[in-house]
Amino acid sequence: MTTTPQKENPVSPSPTPAGASAPPAAVQLWTIRDHYDDLPAALQHLTALGFTQVEAWGFTWATDLAPALRAAGLPAPTGHATLIGGELDTTFAAAKEVGVRTVIEAWTEPERWQHADDVRAMAVELNAAAKAAAAVGLRVGYHNHDHEFSSLLDGRPAFELFVEQLDDDVVLEIDVHMVQVGGLDPLAVLRRHADRVIAVHLFGEPALSVTAARDAAAVRAVVPHAVPIVELHESQTDVFGVLATASALLAGTAAPTSITPAALLDGRS
Repeated sequence: MTTTPQKENPVSPSPTPAGASAPPAAVQLWTIRDHYDDLPAALQHLTALGFTQVEAWGFTWATDLAPALRAAGLPAPTGHATLIGGELDTTFAAAKEVGVRTVIEAWTEPERWQHADDVRAMAVELNAAAKAAAAVGLRVGYHNHDHEFSSLLDGRPAFELFVEQLDDDVVLEIDVHMVQVGGLDPLAVLRRHADRVIAVHLFGEPALSVTAARDAAAVRAVVPHAVPIVELHESQTDVFGVLATASALLAGTAAPTSITPAALLDGRS
């Protein structure tokens, strides 16, 4: 990983309670978006691979998602939606239907991260969304891409200014690959914000790699309380094969050193 020096957060990661197991891995459903034409079959395939939960995608418009999740026995405690500039009432109603408890802002335009006033304005909007969510028994969070880190304001990533403006009840979901693309060390970012991090996106694009697999173990050591979520940004020819490899890696039944370039493409471990 990149070794850009970072000022450490004095707050330690929230420990996993003694005797408690680490959170089970989830799949961000964006990963299987090409299979939304047959959601029941796609979700059943995820359960067959050993996944016991997912992160919802498209839950504001995919009306068959809630019944398909129930039929597969797959809870979706988190879900991606538009909060900043979005229709909150509609989004929160859909979240409740699907069983999402934490609604996470999935994307903001890179142009909005170039000026401090715009960054502060987004934080104000997300704080307002958090208050509206709390009123109906939900909470909100933010999912990063690379531009929040590559954009520098007063010599530091715009992401840092943004987080400073957030209310305490707004949580973070850190996309490890995107932090790295943005030029920072993901482990340093996780340590600094561990008290807010409730989930991490692992692996990234175009598929798995030996380095990414090793990094996943390091990430889980830093934030053992955070839900590891597998997301493949790019569409895969054999997405379920790749997810099978990811599941084995996260379950500890496959070692990173056993992953070959061919296996990364077709899911063999």
